Amino acid sequence: MAATPAPKAAGDAEFMRIATCAQDAQAAFVASVERWSGVIHMPPDAETEQDRLFLVADDLRRQAMSMPARTAAGLRAKARMVLDTIGLDDDDVLPPGDQDFPAWSLARDLLGHAYDTFCTWPPHRKACLFLLCPRS
Repeated sequence: MAATPAPKAAGDAEFMRIATCAQDAQAAFVASVERWSGVIHMPPDAETEQDRLFLVADDLRRQAMSMPARTAAGLRAKARMVLDTIGLDDDDVLPPGDQDFPAWSLARDLLGHAYDTFCTWPPHRKACLFLLCPRS
Protein backbone atom coordinates (compact mmCIF):
# COMPACT_ATOMS: atom_id res chain seq x y z
CA MET A 1 0.00 0.00 0.00
CA ALA A 2 1.47 3.35 -1.05
CA ALA A 3 1.82 6.04 1.54
CA THR A 4 -0.48 8.99 1.09
CA PRO A 5 1.46 12.24 1.05
CA ALA A 6 0.71 14.57 3.93
CA PRO A 7 -1.41 17.54 2.89
CA LYS A 8 0.45 20.79 2.56
CA ALA A 9 0.07 22.97 5.59
CA ALA A 10 -2.35 25.74 4.86
CA GLY A 11 -0.87 29.20 4.87
CA ASP A 12 -1.72 31.96 7.27
CA ALA A 13 -3.68 34.15 4.85
CA GLU A 14 -6.88 34.44 6.90
CA PHE A 15 -4.98 34.55 10.19
CA MET A 16 -2.69 37.30 8.88
CA ARG A 17 -5.65 39.29 7.54
CA ILE A 18 -7.31 39.28 10.97
CA ALA A 19 -4.01 39.83 12.81
CA THR A 20 -3.17 42.81 10.58
CA CYS A 21 -6.60 44.33 11.24
CA ALA A 22 -6.06 43.77 14.98
CA GLN A 23 -2.64 45.44 14.81
CA ASP A 24 -4.04 48.38 12.85
CA ALA A 25 -6.86 48.83 15.38
CA GLN A 26 -4.34 48.57 18.24
CA ALA A 27 -2.12 51.19 16.58
CA ALA A 28 -5.13 53.52 16.21
CA PHE A 29 -6.00 52.96 19.87
CA VAL A 30 -2.42 53.68 20.96
CA ALA A 31 -2.35 56.85 18.84
CA SER A 32 -5.55 58.02 20.52
CA VAL A 33 -4.20 57.25 24.00
CA GLU A 34 -1.00 59.14 23.24
CA ARG A 35 -2.89 62.08 21.75
CA TRP A 36 -5.10 62.50 24.82
CA SER A 37 -2.65 61.36 27.54
CA GLY A 38 -1.89 64.90 28.71
CA VAL A 39 -5.53 65.99 28.93
CA ILE A 40 -7.43 65.86 32.19
CA HIS A 41 -10.90 65.81 30.63
CA MET A 42 -11.16 64.09 27.26
CA PRO A 43 -14.05 65.16 25.05
CA PRO A 44 -16.83 62.56 25.33
CA ASP A 45 -16.70 61.73 21.61
CA ALA A 46 -12.92 61.11 21.82
CA GLU A 47 -13.40 58.87 24.84
CA THR A 48 -16.16 56.94 23.06
CA GLU A 49 -13.96 56.50 20.00
CA GLN A 50 -11.02 55.35 22.13
CA ASP A 51 -13.24 52.78 23.86
CA ARG A 52 -14.52 51.59 20.46
CA LEU A 53 -10.98 51.20 19.11
CA PHE A 54 -9.94 49.19 22.16
CA LEU A 55 -12.94 46.86 21.80
CA VAL A 56 -12.37 46.38 18.06
CA ALA A 57 -8.67 45.62 18.60
CA ASP A 58 -9.48 43.26 21.47
CA ASP A 59 -12.14 41.40 19.48
CA LEU A 60 -9.88 41.01 16.43
CA ARG A 61 -6.96 39.94 18.63
CA ARG A 62 -9.14 37.26 20.28
CA GLN A 63 -10.23 35.99 16.86
CA ALA A 64 -6.64 35.82 15.61
CA MET A 65 -5.32 34.23 18.80
CA SER A 66 -7.87 31.42 18.48
CA MET A 67 -6.43 30.49 15.07
CA PRO A 68 -3.20 28.54 14.51
CA ALA A 69 -0.16 30.37 13.15
CA ARG A 70 1.53 28.21 10.53
CA THR A 71 4.33 30.42 9.26
CA ALA A 72 7.17 32.42 10.79
CA ALA A 73 5.32 35.64 9.95
CA GLY A 74 2.23 34.28 11.68
CA LEU A 75 4.23 33.41 14.79
CA ARG A 76 5.70 36.93 14.86
CA ALA A 77 2.22 38.44 14.52
CA LYS A 78 1.00 36.28 17.39
CA ALA A 79 3.99 37.29 19.51
CA ARG A 80 3.19 40.97 18.91
CA MET A 81 -0.40 40.40 20.01
CA VAL A 82 0.79 38.61 23.16
CA LEU A 83 2.98 41.58 24.07
CA ASP A 84 0.00 43.90 23.53
CA THR A 85 -1.95 42.07 26.21
CA ILE A 86 0.76 41.96 28.88
CA GLY A 87 0.94 44.84 31.32
CA LEU A 88 4.60 45.82 31.56
CA ASP A 89 6.31 48.18 33.97
CA ASP A 90 8.12 51.33 32.86
CA ASP A 91 11.23 49.29 32.02
CA ASP A 92 9.17 46.94 29.82
CA VAL A 93 10.28 43.89 31.75
CA LEU A 94 8.60 41.27 33.89
CA PRO A 95 10.15 39.46 36.84
CA PRO A 96 10.55 35.69 36.36
CA GLY A 97 7.87 35.02 39.00
CA ASP A 98 5.18 36.96 37.13
CA GLN A 99 2.42 34.76 35.68
CA ASP A 100 2.93 36.36 32.24
CA PHE A 101 6.72 35.88 32.27
CA PRO A 102 6.77 32.69 30.13
CA ALA A 103 4.59 34.26 27.41
CA TRP A 104 6.57 37.52 27.54
CA SER A 105 9.90 35.68 27.29
CA LEU A 106 8.76 33.50 24.38
CA ALA A 107 7.28 36.48 22.51
CA ARG A 108 10.56 38.38 22.92
CA ASP A 109 12.49 35.39 21.59
CA LEU A 110 10.17 35.05 18.58
CA LEU A 111 10.56 38.74 17.76
CA GLY A 112 14.33 38.64 18.24
CA HIS A 113 16.33 41.84 18.19
CA ALA A 114 13.37 43.93 17.03
CA TYR A 115 12.19 43.89 20.64
CA ASP A 116 15.49 44.44 22.44
CA THR A 117 17.54 46.64 20.16
CA PHE A 118 15.37 49.16 18.38
CA CYS A 119 12.30 49.91 20.48
CA THR A 120 11.88 52.86 22.74
CA TRP A 121 8.54 52.01 24.23
CA PRO A 122 5.77 54.58 24.68
CA PRO A 123 4.24 54.59 28.14
CA HIS A 124 0.92 53.28 26.80
CA ARG A 125 0.73 49.99 24.92
CA LYS A 126 3.64 48.93 22.79
CA ALA A 127 2.91 50.25 19.30
CA CYS A 128 6.45 50.19 17.94
CA LEU A 129 6.37 46.41 17.49
CA PHE A 130 3.92 46.96 14.65
CA LEU A 131 6.47 49.12 12.88
CA LEU A 132 9.57 47.01 13.44
CA CYS A 133 8.37 43.51 12.75
CA PRO A 134 7.37 42.80 9.16
CA ARG A 135 3.80 41.73 8.50
CA SER A 136 4.70 39.47 5.57
